[in-house]
This record gives sequence, structure tokens and C-alpha cells, in this order.
Amino acid sequence: MSYESESRMITPPARVAQSKPCSSRRAGFESGGVWGFGVIPLAGGKSHTRDSGGADIRKNAAKSVTLWPESFEKKLAMKDCRLIIFDLDGTLLDTLGDLAASCNRTMESYGYPTFPLERYRMMVGNGITKLIERALPEDCRTPDHIMEVRRRFIGYYQAHLADFTRPYEGIPQLLSELRRRGVALAVASNKYQEGTRMLIERFFGGNMFSAVMGQCDGRAVKPDPQIVRDILSVTGISADRTLYVGDSSVDMQTAANASLESVGVTWGFRSRGELETSGAVHIVDRPEEILTLVG
Repeated sequence: MSYESESRMITPPARVAQSKPCSSRRAGFESGGVWGFGVIPLAGGKSHTRDSGGADIRKNAAKSVTLWPESFEKKLAMKDCRLIIFDLDGTLLDTLGDLAASCNRTMESYGYPTFPLERYRMMVGNGITKLIERALPEDCRTPDHIMEVRRRFIGYYQAHLADFTRPYEGIPQLLSELRRRGVALAVASNKYQEGTRMLIERFFGGNMFSAVMGQCDGRAVKPDPQIVRDILSVTGISADRTLYVGDSSVDMQTAANASLESVGVTWGFRSRGELETSGAVHIVDRPEEILTLVG
């Protein structure tokens, strides 16, 4: 297997200090909550600048400033939406840098090849076990070794899961506004339960979400709909009053399997094309557009 130049490989980064927040220019949102820039060190002593909040600010700045895309004026809001279930990685939080750095550190500890950051966009999304399986050389993917490497990965990731991870721009304001409107919020993630809980509490506190569920023994990973059914059971809210928001085909399939209306987000790890081909009912380019779908 060939790999890109070593100078582009992600290595375990040092903690980046949080920059001062900027002001949000979006109508209907309070100011603040926009994250600044951080520098990710790369192998070979090189670095590249990225938005520590996860969004590519230069790319976002080039987008139209129209508040609501024309396509969304044609979408009907769900009548009496009472619950929104969010995916975590690539939807609420940009976790890619920390996942990549932790996985590369783990691979290096065994003498295995590492991967560039962008490769991880297609490697994550199905849980840590599947991430480790995809990262390992093919002749090393035995069940026992996968679990051994998974344990080592989690040991490192637990200590570094917030080095670069930040909420996407506009997400804190969106969540606050949804709560103000009386909409319950929940998280359904393929990340292991403890990591999911730690990230939510760190970035959103302990009271924002009515249910926070990750992968655990006895719960199948998405797109199996069990995690969604567990959330509906805990909240007591029916599927026809619930939206499911995510950034990948796994999320759109999860929503379909649970008979939920799906919302695909384009700021995450996967492409608009993937969302379209996987049957997303709605596709949004900015967090505030989700408000147009809540009746």
C-alpha cells in the first residue's frame, strides 16, 4: 500500500490554546461562539493552519451570505417538531484532528503506517472498532489484535480528545435557540459511550441534551436504529415529531431505518453527494438553516 508524503502525516499534537471568540454575523443569533485558528503540527516539523472550531473559515467566507438558500424556501417545516437527534462527530463537533492524531500515534506504537488527515474523513463514522480495523494492515486485522489496538487507542484518545476538537461555528447558538423554542435535544453517536459523554459535557455542559447515547455493549452501531429507539423511549417523544441530523450516509440510513425525517449537514466529514445519494430528506449548509425545518 502506498501512502502520501510523510510530511503530511498527522502526529500527536500539543494542546492549542483557545482563541478569543469573534462575533456572529448571522441574523437571529447572539454574538460570540465563533472559534479562532490553531496550528496542527505535522510529521517532519511542518504545520498547517486550520480553524480550531473545525470549520474552514476561508471556504465559508466564500459562500453566499444569503440567510436561507432558495432550496430551503421550498421545504416544509415539520409540524410540531419536539425532538432533534444529532450525530456527534462531523455534526456537532469537528473531532477529525484528534481522531487522526490518536489513531496515528497508536499505529506508530506498533510500527504500522500512518495516514494523512484527509484520509480519515472516510475512515471514521462507524465506531472506534471499525476505525482501528481500517487503519491496521490487512494481515494484522485479527479480532483479538483489533481489540488490543482499540484499547491502546482509547487510552491515548481519552487524554487528547479535546486537543483540537471544537463545536462547528453556529452550533452552540443553534442548540440554545432550539431549547428556547422548547425542542428537546439528543445525541446518537457511534463513538464509545464514555468518549461521547466526555465531549458533550466538555463543550455543551450537562443540561443541554435530554439523552446522550454512544456505542456500548448490547447496543448495535448505526445504521442499526436501536440507538434511536432507545432515545425515543427515554424522551417519550414519537418518531413523527423527531428530526435526525447527521453528516454521513450512515446517519441518513439510521434515520430511514428508524422512520425519522433526516437532515444532512454539509459542514461535516462527508460530501453533499453522499448525503444526496443516501436519501437525505433535507440538506443544510449552515446550522441556522435547521431552524427553518422546525415548525
